[in-house]
Amino acid sequence: MRDFNFFSPYIDKSKEAKDRNLYYAIGAAIIGIIIVGTFAWNSISILKLNNDIKSLNAELSKPDKIEKLKQAEELNKKQEILNKYYVGVNVIFNTINSNNAVSSDLLTSLSATLPGGVSFKSMAIDGQTIQIQGTGNSRTSIGELEYNLKKLGKFSEVQVSSINGGDKDDYAFALKCTLKDVEKNENK
Repeated sequence: MRDFNFFSPYIDKSKEAKDRNLYYAIGAAIIGIIIVGTFAWNSISILKLNNDIKSLNAELSKPDKIEKLKQAEELNKKQEILNKYYVGVNVIFNTINSNNAVSSDLLTSLSATLPGGVSFKSMAIDGQTIQIQGTGNSRTSIGELEYNLKKLGKFSEVQVSSINGGDKDDYAFALKCTLKDVEKNENK
């Protein structure tokens, strides 16, 4: 015959409760270790980063670094200005290239006709005429420029409208060239 233990259901329930409490305690301990470990890791990382920031700020506050920073800022400003000019010049270049009468080939031909001692100060181009203002070291060199432009065969008329100066200074001149085969559009 078997013995019956009438207290067995009460003992099993208390064992289950103890096991459950043990699992909760182990889980809470693991979560606590993870939280403390993460906090410690982050605190150490923050301290390291603060030390790095202090050392970099000390390095950047040196006079030679400040001077280099100013130079870099100036170069950046100049580059921004040059980029703005580039955009403007690019628009002008594309406009000139899209115009059938005035092309980059024509401008190259113009620069090839320059005799020694002559330089252009400004050039105004519209659909049918090119107006040039420049300087020359002699009247002969300005006349040579006019002759060379007529020989290009791309202009119906080349006229030096004025020559000023002389003696010790260079001669200032104004030149007007009318393009061949350019139709005037009266509607514009």
